[in-house]
Amino acid sequence: TPSKSQVVSGTVPIDMTYSDNKAVVKVELYVNGIKTLTDSQAPFAFSWNTTTLTNQAYNLSARAYDAAGNVGTSSTVTVTVNNVPADTQAPVVTIKNPSSGDTIKNRVVISASATDNIKVTLISVYINDVLSTSSNSSSINTSWNTRSLASGTTHTIRIEAKDAAGNIGTKVLQLKKK
Repeated sequence: TPSKSQVVSGTVPIDMTYSDNKAVVKVELYVNGIKTLTDSQAPFAFSWNTTTLTNQAYNLSARAYDAAGNVGTSSTVTVTVNNVPADTQAPVVTIKNPSSGDTIKNRVVISASATDNIKVTLISVYINDVLSTSSNSSSINTSWNTRSLASGTTHTIRIEAKDAAGNIGTKVLQLKKK
């Protein structure tokens, strides 16, 4: 049951406490004076979905009806809805070094960073689809030894960045061994 001045989000369980000398047959939930939900089976509880509402204060009250038609009204409780929008924006990856199309030899320094509308939680380097290294920050620097690679072969570097919501941003480049 929400309490006075509580901040709520998502689907909120609302339980009712009631008493009557006759059986209660129906309880209604009112939001800002408008009947929103009705329950006609004990134990008279609601699941109030706030995801479609504007983030602001709402006044909640309930009315309980007994079999004789008598109505009891609860006191009003004011709660604040604060639903945080879902994070659907993927991080943006920037590869600082090397550049796509570069010819590589010996050691290659791989340097990349990522930005996100909220926060990058993981950045990873994949070389030829094999994880090379990861960092729990928004930037990464690593060295790749290419001495054993055959001349004239093409290799792929993929940088992936993730945010806390699981969105993934990717940047890929192709490099040729000299």
